Amino acid sequence: TFSIRENISAFVNNVLLIYPNPVTDQARLSLEVKKTSGLTVMITDLSGRTIYRQESQIFKGPQEITIPVGELPAGLYQVLLIPDDKVMISGKFLKSN
Repeated sequence: TFSIRENISAFVNNVLLIYPNPVTDQARLSLEVKKTSGLTVMITDLSGRTIYRQESQIFKGPQEITIPVGELPAGLYQVLLIPDDKVMISGKFLKSN
């Protein structure tokens, strides 16, 4: 597992847990939501190119987001969570085959 603490969002607590790490088929993001918010989840490669983007509504309380990554080539990726207040929360994961 890997966690990172960065800027504080009014919507999402500043803890992002990505597991399992390394990932083979599905990455799971675990976070605590302070209040209901829109959320953009993005995965980028090391060059900054967006590989995956999902927009959804998240609700107050503990949340788990599952991202399919089975089709991605092996490598290091960054996950970006962007709630309505635009305070970006990020973490990295390793995709293995």
